[in-house]
Amino acid sequence: MNGALSPFKDAIRAAGLEPPPHIEPGKFHRFPGVDKSNGNTAGWCLLFEDGLGGCFGDWSSGLSETWQAKRDKPYSRAERETFSCRVEAAKKQAEAVRRTRQAEAANRAAMIWNAATSAPANHSYLIRKHIQPHSARLHRGALTLPVKDFTGRLTSLQFIAADSSKRLLAGGRKRGCVIPVSGGTTHPVRVVIYEGWATGPWPRMNPPCWFWLPSMRAT
Repeated sequence: MNGALSPFKDAIRAAGLEPPPHIEPGKFHRFPGVDKSNGNTAGWCLLFEDGLGGCFGDWSSGLSETWQAKRDKPYSRAERETFSCRVEAAKKQAEAVRRTRQAEAANRAAMIWNAATSAPANHSYLIRKHIQPHSARLHRGALTLPVKDFTGRLTSLQFIAADSSKRLLAGGRKRGCVIPVSGGTTHPVRVVIYEGWATGPWPRMNPPCWFWLPSMRAT
């Protein structure tokens, strides 16, 4: 069994992830995603109990890979079918964990958002960028922006500090979501999408509805 750990970890590293130091076969592990800090848990892996295969991935980048141990004797048809079933079960488990993680983050986002106050127009970031607060709120000194899906449901938050550093609430759903900036979402005449909250031509335009599309990879 121990002989499977090294090649499994090597496969994880080859995909750009740093595996956890201790991997227990049959146990679902979470660890930092690609280029993420130690507090991040977007990376995941599962080494099957027999050590003959496993799965791993990174929710922040969408990575999902399988690994099967090499051996001199070819795998039988039954063994290949068993491996496929284990891979399918592992991916379903990973998806269930991801959805739970996103639901928990959405609840944290709602609590933070509801407790936050309206962002002041004299926040240093707003002054530096020459923009208005619009829908932003303030949480622990940071501008706080709502990340929502297209049904209007709050899924996460983005925080912008006074020094312009940005971070997204850990675990929150981002794929398929936007940050609404200004205007209504019911029957808009025009929708403008920008990469960054402060990159739109604020002084020159006032469309009925503006969105910022957050990064898919941030977490």
